[in-house]
Amino acid sequence: MFNQSVTFKYLVTLLVTIWIPHSSVAYDLEKGLREAQEGNYAAALNELEPLARQGIVEAQFTSALIYMQFFDSAKAEKLFREADKRNHPKASFYIGLIYQSGLNGVHDPAEAVKWFFRSASFDNPDAHYMLHTAYDQGIGEIEKDPEAAFMYANAAASLGHTDAQFKLALFHATGEMVEQNLALAHMWFEIAGFADTFDQASQRQRTELSLTTAEEIQEMLDLIATQLTLRELLKARLQARICVASNYTDCEL
Repeated sequence: MFNQSVTFKYLVTLLVTIWIPHSSVAYDLEKGLREAQEGNYAAALNELEPLARQGIVEAQFTSALIYMQFFDSAKAEKLFREADKRNHPKASFYIGLIYQSGLNGVHDPAEAVKWFFRSASFDNPDAHYMLHTAYDQGIGEIEKDPEAAFMYANAAASLGHTDAQFKLALFHATGEMVEQNLALAHMWFEIAGFADTFDQASQRQRTELSLTTAEEIQEMLDLIATQLTLRELLKARLQARICVASNYTDCEL
């Protein structure tokens, strides 16, 4: 459902590439982020923690990631909360994960869902996907709701969440939660598995696919292709590329 190690590496890499003003603070921040990216976590914390105490939100968030991954979940939660006070878009998601997993000694799915809702308000695709799971399975105080589950899966997919894109493809292929549409299923399967190979990529950062493999998706694509006319198949493949190029704003067939 959620690969913490992969996401940690992705987030640190993303933070290194953000625009940072030229200053001594910016220099120390970039140095700390690069140390974290290279796996030098003690050195990274040496640079980042003084900045975190000064209220530098990216230092707070990255320090929290390091503590959550390797050292001290209680300190991680404290730093995530500090970053969340400054509206870091991903801090609330990780607070939700801490409550969901019980890393802070308190397993509280209902509290986790509250934090996922807050993170979703920042258009965090992982948070939308977790809310899809909550409504799909019934978690915390949330009862199963297929319509809401589909809505949050669709929102996550439109934000570049590959597992959500895969789930949308399954829904359209099976007719679960939505009327069966094999052309749309083909479109979303191809996006989930192979959008990175399209000539024009989305500007949205894609998450890692964890529910299946590209090889299995290709098998599904081959199977669905036998049930579509050539016209339908070509239209689905074209629309997949239009969907991605439009940053998932034009994905209807």
